[in-house]
Amino acid sequence: ETQSLLRTPEGQPPEQAGVLAYHRPVMTEIILERVGELQKTLLPAFIAARPSLIAAGGMAGYATLMDAYAAAERSLNRAWSAAADNDEAEAVDSLRRALVMLEESERRLPRDSV
Repeated sequence: ETQSLLRTPEGQPPEQAGVLAYHRPVMTEIILERVGELQKTLLPAFIAARPSLIAAGGMAGYATLMDAYAAAERSLNRAWSAAADNDEAEAVDSLRRALVMLEESERRLPRDSV
């Protein structure tokens, strides 16, 4: 009986089923996947645009933009971390904060770079 408690409903041992992912709600899985993709693609692309952003808005404009962008990036990272911990409410709240700051980042973009 102890052995059956250590298996998933499909009969797999926890190490084969990925127990943490097995019990993860669908929403947190989606957040992990999509924010993870942003972390690998969009966010580095934004940072790679640094020279053109500085050229378009000057160093002061870039600093103002990065203030909002850094807050958005922290919130996205927090959303991913909360989703990994199966804390759906915190993950969704962090995504909402990230969206607000991404919109603010867009507002602060130099018009020449948009």
